[in-house]
Amino acid sequence: MNARLSRLSLFSLALCGFAAGLPLVAQAQSACVPDAPLAGDSVVCEGAGDGIRDDGLDGVTISVATGAVVSNATEIAFELDDDVTLTNDGTISSAGDHAVQLDNGGAITNTGTIESTDLGESDGINADNDTSIINSGTITGTDEGVQIEEDSTVVNSGTITGGDRGIDGEFSGIRITNSGSITGVESDGVRTGADALVENSGTITGGDDGVQVRENSTVINSGTITALAAEGINANRDGVRIENSGTIIGFDDAVNLANDAYVLNTGTILSNGTDQDGVDLDSGTVINHGTIRSLALTDGDGIDFDEGATGAGFVLNTGLIEGARGVNADDLDTQSQTVTNYGTIIGHSGIAISLAGGDDVLELATGSQIIGAIDPGTGTDTFRLLSPVQGAFSFITAPEIFDAGGNPFIASADGLSAVAADPRVMSAGDTLAARGMTSVLGNALELAEGAPGFAALLTSTGERDEMEGVLRYGFELEGGTVLSLIGGLMSGETENMPGGVDVDYSMALVGPAASRDVGAARATVLGFIGTSETEYDAAAHVGGGGTADGTLYGVAGRFSYGAGQLGAPGLDLALSGGIGWHDMGDFSLSTLGKFDGRTPRTGFARVELGQSVELGAGTLRGLVRLTHVSGAGYEFTLRALGGSTSFDGTGLDSDTIGGIGAEYLQPIAGGSTLRLRLVAEGTDEDDMAVGFGIGVTF
Repeated sequence: MNARLSRLSLFSLALCGFAAGLPLVAQAQSACVPDAPLAGDSVVCEGAGDGIRDDGLDGVTISVATGAVVSNATEIAFELDDDVTLTNDGTISSAGDHAVQLDNGGAITNTGTIESTDLGESDGINADNDTSIINSGTITGTDEGVQIEEDSTVVNSGTITGGDRGIDGEFSGIRITNSGSITGVESDGVRTGADALVENSGTITGGDDGVQVRENSTVINSGTITALAAEGINANRDGVRIENSGTIIGFDDAVNLANDAYVLNTGTILSNGTDQDGVDLDSGTVINHGTIRSLALTDGDGIDFDEGATGAGFVLNTGLIEGARGVNADDLDTQSQTVTNYGTIIGHSGIAISLAGGDDVLELATGSQIIGAIDPGTGTDTFRLLSPVQGAFSFITAPEIFDAGGNPFIASADGLSAVAADPRVMSAGDTLAARGMTSVLGNALELAEGAPGFAALLTSTGERDEMEGVLRYGFELEGGTVLSLIGGLMSGETENMPGGVDVDYSMALVGPAASRDVGAARATVLGFIGTSETEYDAAAHVGGGGTADGTLYGVAGRFSYGAGQLGAPGLDLALSGGIGWHDMGDFSLSTLGKFDGRTPRTGFARVELGQSVELGAGTLRGLVRLTHVSGAGYEFTLRALGGSTSFDGTGLDSDTIGGIGAEYLQPIAGGSTLRLRLVAEGTDEDDMAVGFGIGVTF
């Protein structure tokens, strides 16, 4: 072989070898073994490399290990067919297409990262029907984070983000459970078809809608759903059910529904746009125990019933409904709405409730507050009191039917104004007066039966924020009788009455008392007179404020038997009782009307058992006692709007108060005695009064 031939042969061999090696250089190394699996195979992916693309491959099981990176710059990382099980603890990514694409019946569990960074907008996971996805890691797509089809399920405790939608599942039967974070940057956080179930205890955020579902779907939210540009929940199809104990926020309507809708809210539903609604629906039921609110001041409602409704509407409110109008039916709505209110409905436009056409019903119960006018609209409309309500009401159009339900109520002759009184609210002062009078008189009798000298007792009660003081000066007459001058002060208040009414009560009384020994016993009698002031403080829509002045007078007595009452060791027994009248003049509440004067009566009886023992140079006495209070009074008469109504009060009929305490008597210089006293009494731990007394006898 000549040299030229040898060089040619070597060149040819080298060229062939180089050509044969080209595909080996261009071909990416697979991270998965086996890299060309058959149906039923189990595949393990470790290290770094390409995935598997076989859109006809069924029934394969793939595990991506922790730390493994399965990626492709131009194609799908995993593209497979039906019944594929994929478990990812590593990273699966594509820069040119979906990260994962499956057909029907797939099952994906992700604790790692699945992402598509394709600028052409692809999905983190793209799958068809009957797919199950469990994610506690991160799933990201430049289009959808997750794209699924009919009867698929997503359980997310991690993060799912889509440049368009977080989760997109458009045919029917989608099930989504989220305790993590789902975000749709430009469009919806979650979008599904009909018959879907979305349960959220985490966070769902949409650049457009927070959640969009179709007919016969259910959304249960205990987390936060936020729409940055549109509806918090967009479900403008029939038969949708919303149960919210969390927060739903929409820039447009917070919740948008169609016919046969159902909303149960114990959380917050908020529209923060300028002219949108908290809940917008055609027909159905809204039950609110939380807050439904539109920030709109001129056009936008807490709850809005649209025109074109195919059925009636019902609202039950024990919480807060607020908007330009609290509850509104559009002008062309001819269906009937029933609003039953125990809570607060506010209309910032000046109209709280507007019900348009149909035979509408507004029902108010104790605690109801309507801030704004009421427009029943056309039809045969009913205004009804289910139980006592304190309030002043104005109507744009008069209801055809006023049903007071036997409660104190007056309507004007033209039907455009009405007032209602709550006996419990109006009687709150009676209860404070009865309890205060009983306590002051009972303490005054105990101080008055002592020897000549000075004594004072100060008592404080938590629940009624009550303060009470009694002061006594006593001197001895001939024959052993001790004559005392008694002064007493008391103030108390009852806050957060139904309708937000506060009642403050104060009184001052003075009187003489006489005490003397009767054999082994001691008898004490006391007469008194005083003044009182009952102040009602409330907003205009619940009657406004006013003050009732009164005069107090009555008598009381005490009979004690036993050595302990005289400062010696032993058992003792004391019986006390009294009766007083509270003569109140006429008074008015600014927006409710005028109340005629009345004279309620209070009586009390007390039994006290004591045991005294020597303690050093003094005597320590322990005591227990029961006090029974009963009250009766003349009825209230309210005059307003050219009419009047009378009703019985619901003040203190009877109550029994238990008490326990101790006192210490200590001789001091000059033959005088120092007396210290500590007593606690009440009906329960929330209504406990504690009193401290000090006295010096001479």
